[in-house]
Amino acid sequence: MNYIKYNNVFPTINILYIINKYTFNFFLVSLVSLLENSEYEYLNIILLYNDNFKIKLNKVNKLKRIRTFTLYTHTISDIQFHQQFSSSTNKILFLNILVTKFTNINKVLYLDCKTIIRKTLLPLWEINMKKKLIAAVEDISFSKDKAKNINIKDNFYFNCGVMLLNCKEWRKLNLYNNIDNYKENKKTLKTSQDNLNFIADKRKIRLNPEYNYMELMNETCQYDYEYLELYKNIDPIIFHFNKIKSNNKKK
Repeated sequence: MNYIKYNNVFPTINILYIINKYTFNFFLVSLVSLLENSEYEYLNIILLYNDNFKIKLNKVNKLKRIRTFTLYTHTISDIQFHQQFSSSTNKILFLNILVTKFTNINKVLYLDCKTIIRKTLLPLWEINMKKKLIAAVEDISFSKDKAKNINIKDNFYFNCGVMLLNCKEWRKLNLYNNIDNYKENKKTLKTSQDNLNFIADKRKIRLNPEYNYMELMNETCQYDYEYLELYKNIDPIIFHFNKIKSNNKKK
């Protein structure tokens, strides 16, 4: 495969993970898979987390033995996080931090900590976002119902486990100052995923499911893909273990 080169060097991919104490070990596994399956690209790894989590940077830096990368970290006050934001807006908060603190970054690929990367991500990275906000894969369960429930016009409800984000366009939205607009709609917008789909309405790029291959929930679950058999036969580039719970709550 021929890769695009910039200034006679191979392209740099900006990768974002949002981590906490429950997802840190998942993140390490995901990062190992990313490093082992990258080819010629250079990787900037960005970690965002709230400050009640004491990150073990030595464990992350040890992975440079697999492949060199540049690590960037940023924390948010735990008090600020809990006072001003909820589970329905937390990804909006972290996304706002990303686009305001890392002003030199115009594009980033967000990966859920519970992902395994099986091949190079360069073809995904090189997608031209133009004025779109997000490139993502449609959610596999009840996506059409979810799109209707939150009243999005494009009828495309994506899963936020893997998102190619156009930071340049996100900056124009001034998310932090408009966060109350999303809180006011909390009866409809119940999750961060709802909020992101609502904000990016009609400004999304639909990705092939190979870039966010989600586990099929169970045999009785309703799926919206008309091509479910094709979905089952896809060779995933990114496998998303969306069924795994990453908290300490007992069932």
